[in-house]
Amino acid sequence: QAAQAIVNARLYADHLRQLESLATLYASAQRLAQSLDPEELAQTVTRACVEVFGARLAWLGRAEPDGRVQMLNTHGKATNALASLPIRWDETPEGEGPTGRAIRTGFPVVIADIAIDPSFAPWRESALAGGLCCTAAFPLVSRGKVFGALSLYSDQAGFFTEERVDFFKSYTHQAAIALENARLLAETRRHLQQMQALHTIDVAIAASLDLQFTFKVL
Repeated sequence: QAAQAIVNARLYADHLRQLESLATLYASAQRLAQSLDPEELAQTVTRACVEVFGARLAWLGRAEPDGRVQMLNTHGKATNALASLPIRWDETPEGEGPTGRAIRTGFPVVIADIAIDPSFAPWRESALAGGLCCTAAFPLVSRGKVFGALSLYSDQAGFFTEERVDFFKSYTHQAAIALENARLLAETRRHLQQMQALHTIDVAIAASLDLQFTFKVL
C-alpha cells in the first residue's frame, strides 16, 4: 500500500506539472497574439524566457542568406560580450555552435556543459565570465522552413531537462508562428504603401502638364 501511495503521488505530481505547462503555454500564446509588431514580439519572447520561464539569457536570431545570424532581440543578465560575438548558421567554426546547428538541422540542440563542449569554443570565455554553464537552441520554423532560432542560457547545471526541452519546443513553435505572421503583415503594409505612392504619382502626372510639378511629386 505504501508503494502504491508513492506511485500515485508521483503520478499526481506529474499531472500537476503537465497542467502547469499547458496553462503557461496557453497564457504565452495569448500574450504573443496581442501584438503584430515584429520588434515588440521579439522582445516579448525573450523577456518571457527569462522572467517567466527561468532562463538566465535569451536571444532571438534570424538566419540571413549569407550565413549570418542577425540578432533580433536579447534579454537577460551578464552577456553583452556574448551577444556581440559573431554567430553563423553555415559550416564555419562560428556556425558549429548550438544556434547554427539548430538552424541547419531544424532540431533543438542542447549543450549540457559549455565548459567542455568543443563546438562552443568561440563563445566559451564570454559565457563562463557571465556565469553561464549550459545552453540550448531551438529552431524557429514556419511553413516547414527554418528562418531563425531562439537561444537560451542558464547558470544552473542540468537546467535543460527533457521536460523543459519539450516545453521550450512548444513555446518556440508558438513564437515562430507569431513572428512570421508579424513579418508578413509588415511586408504587406510596405507593399501597400508602395502601391499608394505609385497611385499618387500616376494621378499627379495625369492631372498636370507642368513638368516641374511632376518632378516635385516624384
